[in-house]
Amino acid sequence: MMSHQLPGIDLTREQTDILDTCQPPPTNGSKGQLVRVTAAAGTGKTTTLLSLALRAVEKGHTHITYLTFTKAAALDGTKRLSKTLATGSLAGRVIVDARTLHSCASQALNQHRRNKDPNVDLGQRIWSDKKVKKWISETLQAEIDSFLEPCFSELQRRNSNKMKNNQAVFETARQRVEFYLFKTLNNFCTKSMSRQDFGKRTTFGRVYYPAMKFHRSEKGDKLGFSAKVYGNRIDWYADMACILWDKAVEQDIRTFNFIMKRTQLLCLEVPGTILLIDESQDMDGCQVNWVADQVKYSKHAYVVGDAAQSIYGFRGAKPEFLMDLANDQEKMLTESWRFGPAIAKIANLVLFAKEESDQTSQIYDKRRRCMKWKNWSPYRVKTGKDMSAVVTDESLLSNWETYRERSEQITFIARQNKTLFVHALQLMGFTPKSDEDEKPSAQSDNRNDDEDDDFDILDDNYDTPPAQENETHRPAAGAQPDQPISFPRMHINGYGENSGRKAWLSMFKLVGAIYDLFKLQQGNNESSTTMRLPPLLFPEFAGRDIDWKSFCEDVQEREMNKYSVPIAVVKAYQDHTMSAVQRFKRDVIERNYSVEDADIILTTCHAAKGMEWQHVQVADDFVKLADYVIHNDEKPTPTFQPASKKMKTTQKWKFGFASWGDDVNLAYVACTRAKQTLSLPPCVLNSIRDFDTIFAWNNDDNPPDVDLPHVHGLAHRDRTATPENLKEIGSSLVHKYRVEVQVPNGLPLTEYLLT
Repeated sequence: MMSHQLPGIDLTREQTDILDTCQPPPTNGSKGQLVRVTAAAGTGKTTTLLSLALRAVEKGHTHITYLTFTKAAALDGTKRLSKTLATGSLAGRVIVDARTLHSCASQALNQHRRNKDPNVDLGQRIWSDKKVKKWISETLQAEIDSFLEPCFSELQRRNSNKMKNNQAVFETARQRVEFYLFKTLNNFCTKSMSRQDFGKRTTFGRVYYPAMKFHRSEKGDKLGFSAKVYGNRIDWYADMACILWDKAVEQDIRTFNFIMKRTQLLCLEVPGTILLIDESQDMDGCQVNWVADQVKYSKHAYVVGDAAQSIYGFRGAKPEFLMDLANDQEKMLTESWRFGPAIAKIANLVLFAKEESDQTSQIYDKRRRCMKWKNWSPYRVKTGKDMSAVVTDESLLSNWETYRERSEQITFIARQNKTLFVHALQLMGFTPKSDEDEKPSAQSDNRNDDEDDDFDILDDNYDTPPAQENETHRPAAGAQPDQPISFPRMHINGYGENSGRKAWLSMFKLVGAIYDLFKLQQGNNESSTTMRLPPLLFPEFAGRDIDWKSFCEDVQEREMNKYSVPIAVVKAYQDHTMSAVQRFKRDVIERNYSVEDADIILTTCHAAKGMEWQHVQVADDFVKLADYVIHNDEKPTPTFQPASKKMKTTQKWKFGFASWGDDVNLAYVACTRAKQTLSLPPCVLNSIRDFDTIFAWNNDDNPPDVDLPHVHGLAHRDRTATPENLKEIGSSLVHKYRVEVQVPNGLPLTEYLLT
């Protein structure tokens, strides 16, 4: 058989190992194989997939299906695969089907329905979340009223003389119940759970967890939901969600989640004899289950991704789903061609911190009867060649003019859009009135900027004339310094409704009303502090008088994430909010510089996923690596020990990240976008400095017991360092890391890692 390979490409050993797993199409209805490939940042994943497609053709496959998450990635996959498989003797021999997972599910479901009824109407439109919420309210109106009766009775008892106030609280309570119904239904759609299990009250995780937490806490009691009454009625949400699901199927209601869930429950087949699933760490439980079931249809599946780069937890994606695959083989791509050793060391520092935390654990694999990694399989990035690179603690943004003179760009990566907004204005000389520390919450769920709630775009009351191209600008009123300055040309990375210019323009529609609400709280005691928000922009608050505090609490509790960035902007700029918005719109949005013309590219980490740039500065709003806690390790002792002594408890220091959440993964993704220059923020640098401080103290012949050094990772937890702490952290973490990265004896990490 003739061998085909990509021209001019020498594959690594890891890549050839993956290609060697490729088998001919299964015959006689036999089961296919499932191969999981962990692909670290910049490790030639695209080259591997294209080479795998060529190898599949050699093995006799004539229909290759490539699945990914975004339409742009699917189109790119179509282009690359078609070009690769359309040369020479391969031309016309292979069908290439590149789609998003949702598109593939929709196609499969439509075919299924057409097979059942050739005259079926397939033209239904996709419902928005807003429409689904309204449908839930109308469909279960009587059931919701009945569920709320004890709540309303309690509220009337408490406020018998405040009828007007009661009505507002009643509406808030109803909205909370409807929200939890919506989330419980959506939660089912993103899980691998069967409809039968969803209907059983003994099934773990059938109810949206925050609903359970709310009804058993003081927050619920404050709103009239007595824990004594509602604490044992939590299953009502899942029971009602079962009714909603059955009606949605009966009425053929279509949302992206409903389509995917119906496809998974029906176990519909994906076309092709070999499936290449890219960015698989972003799959939710429903999608993982559907993909894994495809091997039953005599086809092979390659699931390619990296659990350490899973950053879409707010959409239901969890790395444990990827790790729970019943794969037949597992392969790794860890040799990066994006960056050299200097940047690889920083990437591995983040991975070291992740491994030495509760984010890394093992559980028992019943299928294989052995232990397996739960959330990710620890690895370290290697470098394919010795590429020169710079890792620095100096700001690149402050030297943007130097980079412009060299015709080079700087990319600024942040976790939150608010951080991009603040830094862009600072470059223009506009400083926020209350410049809050750019830090994530203790453990964020990273939902601030990425969900689309399908809201209307109305008129813009804050337009200002665009500035002339080469004009020198003066900061708006209230900004400092109040002197003319020049500023860089900025481009916002991202496309579609949820990121980039469109997302910013949509957000600015909300700022004006939110700012007005904020200003009311600053009025005198005689003034009303409540207002009605515009119903078309704020449909969740239609007809309701609300104050600033209640608005912010509702946004957080009901996860109305489209309002999070406007709130953050108003809090940061306060009286100067509208001037700040005008300035950003005029000099960033309306100028609309292309990528090629920009001096600085502004991007969130989510929008940066899968991309790379020469010079990158990481913002200081990612998780603090410098965070250490004592962890109790329980290890089994020999079986002949008495039962009371079966487990031996030892203490060790770990990084203090929670076992769940995407924050560490976001930091890893951000630090691996750079090819040549990487500027690190304090949230990463402080861990390096801590390690140097602790190493120096432990290697002092006479370390002092008083005047102990400041350790960021202890101060973060409001702890003062003790000699015992410094010794234990030194042995648990510092020494282990220095040995791993082979630091020359006595050399500080800051000198070794920063170039």
